[in-house]
Amino acid sequence: MVRETLVPETTAWFGDLTITPLEGSGTVLTGTFPDQSALRGFLTQLWNLNFTVLSVEKVGNGFHQEPDPG
Repeated sequence: MVRETLVPETTAWFGDLTITPLEGSGTVLTGTFPDQSALRGFLTQLWNLNFTVLSVEKVGNGFHQEPDPG
């Protein structure tokens, strides 16, 4: 969750993340990352863009598995 309320012009950078504005202020960003380094890079980008990260939560078991092709 970030403190800022995101406007549509800023959301293209977030790719496949789900963006949920909160009533009042703040935005919840929900998505998956392939590994911790990808998450770290994303958090660094938020920092570089002067977003205030309020919280980061792990949801689910933390393992992403590709669907079985067979």
